[in-house]
Amino acid sequence: MAKQQNIIAGQLKKGRCCIIRCLAALILILILPSCTEEAELGALIQEAPGPIVVEGRIAEGENALIVLTRPASLADPENFPQVTDAKVTLLDNRGNGEELLHLGYGHYRSLRIQGQRGVQYSLAIEAGSEKVAGRSFMPLVPVVVDSALHRQVRDEAGFLRSQIALYFQDPSGQADFAWMRLTIQANNRERKYYFFYQDDDGDDQYREWLLPLNLLLSHGQIARIELFQVEEAVFFFFKSILEQVSPGEEVVFLAPPANLSANLEGSSPGYFAATVRTEIVVEP
Repeated sequence: MAKQQNIIAGQLKKGRCCIIRCLAALILILILPSCTEEAELGALIQEAPGPIVVEGRIAEGENALIVLTRPASLADPENFPQVTDAKVTLLDNRGNGEELLHLGYGHYRSLRIQGQRGVQYSLAIEAGSEKVAGRSFMPLVPVVVDSALHRQVRDEAGFLRSQIALYFQDPSGQADFAWMRLTIQANNRERKYYFFYQDDDGDDQYREWLLPLNLLLSHGQIARIELFQVEEAVFFFFKSILEQVSPGEEVVFLAPPANLSANLEGSSPGYFAATVRTEIVVEP
């Protein structure tokens, strides 16, 4: 910039050189503070990490898996930084406890504790000065699907579509909350559908649960159904997010603006779920 000013000044009369230099100096004085403030603000944004995001689960007969990340920054919205220096502890209401092993990439796993029905689990996370805690109760009586049938039905436009009917006995004496993921491999593409079952009464009724699809399954295609039975707070966490997902869309649970918390204490978004998982395969 100084070189450019010298070239311009050499082409002007001497009386104007002083004016130009004074104006240039004044402009620099006005610009530099604002640039400095912008740089400092950018540095502050980059240096301020978001809260710990928790995706924790323990299923019946399986070890607990806790994934810790932080929200993506405005500068890099596709990158979710991993929390690799946390102390993660898992306890149950039967007196068992252990510190989880860090497997790398922010993934922590229990080695001794496995999920059992009717047990309450407590999660504690410490990373520097940050502390996160959560509790989750695994349902005592599972929802057991007796049978699953594939049907062909016509939609409002008259096109044939697939419908899957699940039949099961509703467990008595407990409220039941379950979300379900139905996966279909069609046209070299995996499509996912999500459904939700809520029974607040525990009235011991035999149920028919109809799952409508927006396609027609052909011979050789398979519908894989995963049913996740969880407690109420976790159920509504997943329901609030998955109801916004289109078939086939990948789920990023905590991408803004869905910074929700299911059952965690503190400001951390995420969930800790003790779940009973069952899987069913249906063929047309």
